[in-house]
Amino acid sequence: MKLQVPMLIAFTLAFLPLAVAQPLCNDGDTRPCGSDVGICTPGTSACINGSFGGCSGGVEPGVEICFNDADDNCNTFTDECTVQFSPAIAMMLGGILILIFIWIVSRLL
Repeated sequence: MKLQVPMLIAFTLAFLPLAVAQPLCNDGDTRPCGSDVGICTPGTSACINGSFGGCSGGVEPGVEICFNDADDNCNTFTDECTVQFSPAIAMMLGGILILIFIWIVSRLL
């Protein structure tokens, strides 16, 4: 079914008020933003030209720092760190443990 041009214009004009963007806020309005989980603290977002801008003034999530008893990345978990070694370091540590074991055994004999 083809829409005739006058019908298309009438349809467009009927729904045009719905398509016109209304401001989400009034310039100068502020609202809290961000999180208060872990080390994070909320900031403030200000309304500029009918919409809220970025968050400022708060503390945002950072990189998790191991063994400081703080939730640095603001995900409700503290110190969820895993220690990862390269294969060369793992082999070196394994060798050291073998040497310590041999030393202990030699002292017992």
